[in-house]
Amino acid sequence: MFQSDLMLRLKTMTPRDFPFAVELANRMGWNMAVEDFAFNSGLEPNGCFVAFDDSIPVGICTCINYGRIGWFGNLAVKIECRRTGLGSALVKHSLDYLRATGTEIVGLYAYPNLVSFYKKFGFEADQDFVVLKGKAANFASDGSVQRLRTHDIERILAFDAKCFGSNRSKVLKSILEDKDNLCYFSTEKNLVVGYGMAKVYETMAELGPLVFKENSGLSPVALVETLLNRLKGLEVYIYLSGRQSHLLDFLLAAGFQKDFEVSRMFLGVADPQDCVCFAESLERG
Repeated sequence: MFQSDLMLRLKTMTPRDFPFAVELANRMGWNMAVEDFAFNSGLEPNGCFVAFDDSIPVGICTCINYGRIGWFGNLAVKIECRRTGLGSALVKHSLDYLRATGTEIVGLYAYPNLVSFYKKFGFEADQDFVVLKGKAANFASDGSVQRLRTHDIERILAFDAKCFGSNRSKVLKSILEDKDNLCYFSTEKNLVVGYGMAKVYETMAELGPLVFKENSGLSPVALVETLLNRLKGLEVYIYLSGRQSHLLDFLLAAGFQKDFEVSRMFLGVADPQDCVCFAESLERG
């Protein structure tokens, strides 16, 4: 329930709301910029929301529809407005939006202290992911990795859709449209068995998504080494599946450190493949 003096109004986020969204997100330690919310809003213009108490912004959240699967993220509420039901209202509003756009399953990444909160909406924990950060350095490439070319894009998108369980082409194509970003892939018998992307900013980069077919004759380590070699000198963030112990060991040996952990949760019956090694982001899956 809301406090009696909270005059709640939810509306779609617009560019004039981006500075508030950044300020609120960074109070949470998320290290976001206006460009991040512009990117989310560009991908899902009607799926990013701001909550107002009368005319004062007090909370935000975002979501994105991939067809059968949708993703929820960036839930943040001003400290003085917590425990008022505002966070629940933002979640419910986003779920209603995703259902109206045809989503059957909703995923999210939850901080440990919020797992019980999301369980109230029917979300169930699937597996843990660990957030790593560290400096990229030089690595040797074994030649099994190819840089993505324009005519390879549809092969990568089809491979990703099979592994992820839904079509993420709008976010993946948007990443590829930025010439500063990177994408490499591996093949076995001319079939794609894995790919990795990196979103590159001025002084840092996010490595992901990285998707690799289980039980292939190749290793995802070669993809990671190639990407890190291209990112040397930058601080790199990685959202790593807790089931990828070999990649965790490799990255810890390379100097990466654990920052925090989150739980991947789903609302609805999901059948996620184990081939998702790195998430694209915490807010978009």
